[in-house]
Amino acid sequence: MPRMNHLSIIGHAGKDSEIKTFNGKRLWVCSMALDQGKDKEPTWIEVGKWENEKFPGSIDSLLAIKKGDAYFADGSLKTSTYAPANGPARVQIKCEAYNVAKLDWQKGESQKAPSAPTNASNDDLPF
Repeated sequence: MPRMNHLSIIGHAGKDSEIKTFNGKRLWVCSMALDQGKDKEPTWIEVGKWENEKFPGSIDSLLAIKKGDAYFADGSLKTSTYAPANGPARVQIKCEAYNVAKLDWQKGESQKAPSAPTNASNDDLPF
């Protein structure tokens, strides 16, 4: 049976985004805080997007995402376990994104649905 690993998330940047280089390939990275409700600690996810080799510079515009900015990421879920020297093993959650977009609302601002056009005419409806 085929399996699907798809993740779509919206959250706030925990730090300014940056571009790192691994073996000559560029990777955009930024942490994301997912709100768990009032008076609860957020869940942190590391989001990364590899640069498309056919479009050099394609991830440079993502550097506009700064700490506190809301953004959307669409990709696949990756997890890894690591054991710090002084504590129990931990799980790190990552999103290997293929689509990232900065949202234009700020933390604490309510998300409003777009309003319907005010000058809409029903004359061209087929029914």
